[in-house]
Amino acid sequence: MEWSPDGRQIVFKGDLKTGGSEVGVVSIDGSTKGIRVLTKEQTETDFSWHPEGTRILMVRHSRQHAGNRLFVYDLQTEDLSSVAGIPPDVTVNGCDWSPDGRQIVLSGWRPTAPVPWTPSTEDHLRN
Repeated sequence: MEWSPDGRQIVFKGDLKTGGSEVGVVSIDGSTKGIRVLTKEQTETDFSWHPEGTRILMVRHSRQHAGNRLFVYDLQTEDLSSVAGIPPDVTVNGCDWSPDGRQIVLSGWRPTAPVPWTPSTEDHLRN
């Protein structure tokens, strides 16, 4: 979960009894009733609010990229879109907005490629 910048809302991922999960936002001060569901798609548990409180970064699965990608949910327009500029072979693990909201930092990884290797007889003798 992640607190909103004003401390009045929480974004979180919840598992459903029927299977699957949802990402939702809830007001902690009672100003709105219930949970606002943002997505029911496969999503990780790393969220980051934009400093203005109008957008939320989230790491979720992308069928197009066959891995985790970075998405931004606009709370005003209810638009969920992928963040451009990330190399297609990078799987995203985590994210955060900069304090001024002008930059995003993310962690991720690229798949490793096999390296051909033939052990020498000396390597076998050492073991």
